[in-house]
Amino acid sequence: MTTSNHTCQSAFQNGTASRATYPLQRGEYKLSEAKNTLLKWAKEVQSIDDYQRGVLSRPALACCAVDEISSWLKQCPVNIAELIGYDILPGIAALTGDGVPLRVVKSLLKTATKQSTRIVADCEASRVALARAQRISIPTSINETLQMIDKALAPVNDYAA
Repeated sequence: MTTSNHTCQSAFQNGTASRATYPLQRGEYKLSEAKNTLLKWAKEVQSIDDYQRGVLSRPALACCAVDEISSWLKQCPVNIAELIGYDILPGIAALTGDGVPLRVVKSLLKTATKQSTRIVADCEASRVALARAQRISIPTSINETLQMIDKALAPVNDYAA
């Protein structure tokens, strides 16, 4: 995903611009991929939480090593914003290729775009707070990251398998 010196808005815009280079013909599969990515990140965050609370002596992490937990959590808001621009909104727009009527897609896209604007703004607020923190509070980061993931899942849940 994007490097950590990006804002969430620029990550979102970069995702959107990158997708324009590779437009989707169909959207359902891309929404399923986005959903799986978000669920994988949520599982990773839950494993980090379990490790931090002492439930796990060794976390089974897939996205980062133990010594990278802090930087991975700091990067999550940017990654979520990029995923929205690269996969989620374009996936919704491409649902016509899956047989969803254009008027339905337009309505879904309008709603998802409004939601995405708020989610990207929330991601940016979280990114700024995490960047300012000398030492991040893992429990706070975990809660914020899970909330952002839940918000990002909202527009994909109806059309992702």
